[in-house]
Amino acid sequence: MPLFTWGYSFLRFLELRNVIIIFSLVPIISWSFLLAGCTTSNGLRDVYVLALSYNKGPTPTLPNPLQINNSIAQVLENQVLESRNIIQEVRVGYLSMCVVFNSGAWSCSTNAQELATSIRGEGNEDPLNLLSLADMVRTRSLFYTLFIISLAFVFLAICLLCTYPSWRDEEDSDGSVQVRPFPSRKVSYTALALSFVASLLGFASALWQHVAAADASTVAGSLTYGMVMARVGTTSSVLGWVATAITAIVTFGILSPILLLKVILQQTD
Repeated sequence: MPLFTWGYSFLRFLELRNVIIIFSLVPIISWSFLLAGCTTSNGLRDVYVLALSYNKGPTPTLPNPLQINNSIAQVLENQVLESRNIIQEVRVGYLSMCVVFNSGAWSCSTNAQELATSIRGEGNEDPLNLLSLADMVRTRSLFYTLFIISLAFVFLAICLLCTYPSWRDEEDSDGSVQVRPFPSRKVSYTALALSFVASLLGFASALWQHVAAADASTVAGSLTYGMVMARVGTTSSVLGWVATAITAIVTFGILSPILLLKVILQQTD
């Protein structure tokens, strides 16, 4: 009997409202980790949008009739090969960046000037100014405001879902029965609108992030004639798209009882 009672209580807990709330927590957590990427040198350093590093080997340059100055590639290659203690990598997040020194040590900061000071303090070199390029990508190409708006909208939708009525006991001719009223239409439509807008903004932000990172990767490699290697962050892409997909699922979950209530009202008229 206790096992049956526990199982019944668990099934009651897994009602649609609670399932939607649990699912809604996924995009909030995902977007939070995405925005917090590169803020610390621990686990968050692996959450980055773009990573830039030097190609320290000789890079063969194919002749191109469109290039007026054919010696620029050799100049850049010599600049990198002749430098000592070159930084290994610069990782770009939405709010911060991380630098990997030649020794393998990490330094992360929201202030690019502090990172530049750290590079000089460690006796490292940045011959092609990767840190400056990374900072321009972060400040001019990445846009995180839509993520914050989406996160706020999902949170407001959760607050509205928490106001949905729960099961309660009512008396009828057969005795006491448990009923669960439908939520208010205004609350349901407001939560639906918030979740729908959040999914659209999340999709736009994830697409913007993907395009910006891919374009910056291509431009960085092309303008440096292969002396800079760029890598798009897989974890940040997954976090952005998963959060958007889950928000869309939440939107359909909120829409389901609205459509069900509409069908019931049509049948009773």
